[in-house]
Amino acid sequence: MVALALTGCSNLLAFDLSVQLAEQRVEGSPIGGLLGGFFELPIPLDVDLASETAARDTGPAQAVRLTSLTLDITPTAEGAGDTDDFDFVDSVDIFVESRESGSDLPRVRVATVSGIPDGARQIVFETDTTVNLRPYVNEGARLTSSAEGTVPPDDVTFDGDIVLTVEVL
Repeated sequence: MVALALTGCSNLLAFDLSVQLAEQRVEGSPIGGLLGGFFELPIPLDVDLASETAARDTGPAQAVRLTSLTLDITPTAEGAGDTDDFDFVDSVDIFVESRESGSDLPRVRVATVSGIPDGARQIVFETDTTVNLRPYVNEGARLTSSAEGTVPPDDVTFDGDIVLTVEVL
């Protein structure tokens, strides 16, 4: 999905890039425990800004902002009679960081969610659109997480969707 829109009264244009998150698995345990990292592995955020702007015949990217992040339960780990949800999650913070060794870019929180309703099969994050992800994308950005909650009683799988807004001249 791509949208092109004028932003504010500046000379910037913007378009959205939708990035699908691969399915993730949270290993369950009947004895519980504290939930650590929500994403088992850091999630690469690979966006070729030069190709994306060239495809739209625009100027270079001035900024990249995380404008939407949602996670959805998938049926992969749901056996017969099992229905999964995000009840095991109390809160999640999502961070962006560089994949470049020795980078000066700090790890920055870009999204958060808490107060997840009982039985929720989707999580919609609040995103911090003031963070410009362009320097991170240029160095090979990755998303990591920190979560509070408890290990679910059985395995839970989820995938997600990220929307990035690319601001161009």
